[in-house]
Amino acid sequence: MTRSHFLLDSFLTLLLPTVVFVHLLAAPYTKVEESFNIQAVHDILAYGIPTTNSTAFIAANYDHISFPGSVPRSFVGALTLAGTSKFVRQFFTLDPEQVQIAARGVLGFAVAMSLLLYRNAIDEVHGHLAGVLYALVQASQFHVMYYASRTLPNMFAFVLSTVALRFHLLSASQTRSTKSRRRHGRLCIYFLTVAGIIFRAELALLLVFIVLAQLIFTQGSLKNTFEAEILSPGLSGFFVAIAVSIPIDSFFWLTWPQPIWPELVSFIYNSVQGHSSEWGVSPPQFYFADAIPRLLLGPVSPVLILFALTPLAPRPLMHTALFTVGPCLAFVAVYSVLPHKEWRFILPVVPPLTGVAAATAAYVWKGRPTPESGRNGPTRQGRRNMASVDPSEPRIPRLLFKGLFLGSVCVSFAISGMALVLSALNYPGGTAMDRLHELAFAPGSDLVPPAQTTVTVHVGNLAAQTGVTRFLERRRGVSVLGQPPNAITMPIWLYDKTEDAERLIDPAFWAAVDFALVEQPLQLIGLWEPVDAVYAFAGVDLLRPGQRADADEAAADPARAEAHPPGVVSGYRVRAVAKLCDVAATVWDWAEPALREKVARGWWVRVKLRPKVWIMKNRKGHIST
Repeated sequence: MTRSHFLLDSFLTLLLPTVVFVHLLAAPYTKVEESFNIQAVHDILAYGIPTTNSTAFIAANYDHISFPGSVPRSFVGALTLAGTSKFVRQFFTLDPEQVQIAARGVLGFAVAMSLLLYRNAIDEVHGHLAGVLYALVQASQFHVMYYASRTLPNMFAFVLSTVALRFHLLSASQTRSTKSRRRHGRLCIYFLTVAGIIFRAELALLLVFIVLAQLIFTQGSLKNTFEAEILSPGLSGFFVAIAVSIPIDSFFWLTWPQPIWPELVSFIYNSVQGHSSEWGVSPPQFYFADAIPRLLLGPVSPVLILFALTPLAPRPLMHTALFTVGPCLAFVAVYSVLPHKEWRFILPVVPPLTGVAAATAAYVWKGRPTPESGRNGPTRQGRRNMASVDPSEPRIPRLLFKGLFLGSVCVSFAISGMALVLSALNYPGGTAMDRLHELAFAPGSDLVPPAQTTVTVHVGNLAAQTGVTRFLERRRGVSVLGQPPNAITMPIWLYDKTEDAERLIDPAFWAAVDFALVEQPLQLIGLWEPVDAVYAFAGVDLLRPGQRADADEAAADPARAEAHPPGVVSGYRVRAVAKLCDVAATVWDWAEPALREKVARGWWVRVKLRPKVWIMKNRKGHIST
């Protein structure tokens, strides 16, 4: 390997995890759909796993008992993250919020490694250039990079499904022996089965089409192939996953000796009983017309994928595309029958689709291979670079394609960057919690009277859904995440997430609350004063020529001004949600006078921010000191 190839490979190896960690650090908070796993990680780290009197201990300390959700979820992913994070914490001194970032970082690293493994498979099957282009395209896709570190069951499943689909791709490699290809096919079946049993049941449907592809493309007896190459690894994966999931989840969900299989319960509740439709219904074409283009992001990728599936593509490329992408597209088509649709349900198909797009791009990039490249694909000697090119191939179209492809990647990176900035503005709850602690624990702060022994914080519904987790809490009386007691300061902080409508209209309830993180401060009962407000993303304005962006939106927007508590339209600190957003806003404001009139002819785009979570202080004082 030349020095330039070594440097390029090193760069691409670091690119994917680096992009994942940039997204993590830019948006370190979580949302409600991630709450089960992140709260479970906290509880395992903070309170440990009881060995005696486990029912009472878990019921008293674990968050999922108080907020179980509509269906149970598996603890396997959270337990894995907690164990890995505990190991990492032995080498670093981390506060609770940093532990949350570390736990998410572990998951993000696992996702990045699975994508790198898939890239290596592309490198082997389609050539080194295809692997290079795959890494660039994959890193530019916003959704995979942004959600890689988010503790959704889908992302735990994504790690295993990407590894499985890597084995599926390698089973089509012409450079491997028949024995090796069959072994990779079995590993694909095994890992997909494990992922479906523990994390996401819909992977069973993808598994069905993977099995059909292996039966169609595999030579030999169908009966022998099914029994040895499909049934055996499938049963092995099933029993291993069941042996892991049921004991762990029955223990944490307090159902033992009655076993519980969370993913089966979820499948019955959402798909069989149809409760998933309560979360919204999308048209049948949603996945193909909306979700897949958004996931792939690059405008060139869908065209390249379609080309690979037609007879216009070279036979080896078309064969591999049908074998790898065919089952994915069939899975999406059949899954479209369900009325409730979300892009994350089809996330496992992104690496294969991106891989075929990269392989097609590499084919066009290099030009037509000469016959010495091999009828069934690149030979061992020519596989790495597809160097044998027909000299009669016109260079100008290939140069145009290179510019178009690289331009598409650059556009994808630009869109991803803008999406990251806007997405970082969607976590006012977590920002408000950190802001309250920052003000309360600042040197010389009188926000909390020195004599007060307890501080009660009510976390409203929006705050709880947009970033507040137990990792952000500051308590006294328990050794949080292994910190020594002297690291936890007085007074005791208590956090309330009451959702009961009757309690929320009881004056006695609010009299016992010191601070409230709420979206509607005028609905608080009693005398309250604003401490601060957190602004969050509220849409985008298209400014026409001559139209100005309101410097004082509260004064210019009567509806917004009426939403403010009296006396707080001015005089409180407007806190930035993320420093990344500050930098982006500064650059955008700097660019407006230079570009709006001369380049955009007076048109401009302005991001709207609104106060979403208010930090309110009870003026009556604390009644239980």
